[in-house]
Amino acid sequence: MPDDLPKSVGFSRRHLLKAVGVAVGALSASLPGRASAQSQDDGHGWGWGHCFLRGTLIRGVDGYRPIETLAVGDLLPTRFSGIAAIRKAIRYTVCRDDAGSWPEECRLVCISAGALGDNIPARDLFVTNAHAVFLDGVLVPVGSLVNGKTISFDERTGLAALEYFYVAFDSHDVIDAEGAFCESHRDAAMQACAPGLAFNGGRSQLSSHLRSAIAPLIDRRRPLDRIRDGLEARAGL
Repeated sequence: MPDDLPKSVGFSRRHLLKAVGVAVGALSASLPGRASAQSQDDGHGWGWGHCFLRGTLIRGVDGYRPIETLAVGDLLPTRFSGIAAIRKAIRYTVCRDDAGSWPEECRLVCISAGALGDNIPARDLFVTNAHAVFLDGVLVPVGSLVNGKTISFDERTGLAALEYFYVAFDSHDVIDAEGAFCESHRDAAMQACAPGLAFNGGRSQLSSHLRSAIAPLIDRRRPLDRIRDGLEARAGL
């Protein structure tokens, strides 16, 4: 127990500081003058912002290909449907708003090589904030896993626009992107291929960090708390 005490204290302190940061961020967001951007949504909380950046390598039946080279009818290995044909292959461009901010769901996130597991992803993976990765049997938007080190926002300073792509099948599924399992696009009528977990705003993030802070004394963490904490431990945080 004494050997574990310094580590436990550090773990708790880190999450308490993050809880304070979430509270301060929520306060600043409520002040006038904060930039905002409109985005569409598919009615399930998984809208048009669930996409890959140009250049992302997607596993096909004959190896990895840049996502921008995929087309309707191409076959991809999927987690739940086996080999499936692409029914939609969409490209769109996202621009900053008048305040210079990206739409929230389309903020670019970098998942560093090895952030999710050994050689997972195999190289840095760039997706939108709302795009979900498949971990421990659930889908988690990467925005809920940002830790500022191995999973972090990439503001692409100096660029006014970003080009994103997504693919969709007859049903929602999971595909291999750079060696990591990520969701395909989901239309409003589609049932999710797996349960989804996400932090719904600052209050849920605050509660999560408080649960993690007291975990060394009494562990009341929920599955998403544990997933995030495990990835942060992997990052050396």
